[in-house]
Amino acid sequence: MAELEGNVLRPPGFGPTVTFDPPEELLASTGHGYVQKGGTVVSGAGVFKVGEPVRKGGTGNKFWIKATHSNAEGLVRNAVDATSEAKLINVVLSGAINANIQAINGSGGTVVPATLATTLGGKYFPGLEYIIF
Repeated sequence: MAELEGNVLRPPGFGPTVTFDPPEELLASTGHGYVQKGGTVVSGAGVFKVGEPVRKGGTGNKFWIKATHSNAEGLVRNAVDATSEAKLINVVLSGAINANIQAINGSGGTVVPATLATTLGGKYFPGLEYIIF
């Protein structure tokens, strides 16, 4: 019976394992309160990651487009791939934000989150890895 794979109980760490990364959560706290707005990104805009800075743009400022940390108006809450078609996104306009997200703090420094916090009219707390705006 030991030859049958179905009769073998493997201890953790041995044998085939399935691993996955959970999606990143932008909000550090919902108790602080947050403002979120839905919007559209146009087809061909590319991939938007969680926490990526965006601003209004396009025809008549109706769409959200990618921004830099120095001209951001909000942050993307849900990742979307708008390479082939227009997509809906959620944009966080204020709240307590987790600054330890790849799109915000990819370099691991404090300059980028501090710049983003200043642009959004908020404050960066390096000890907590929060941006509150």
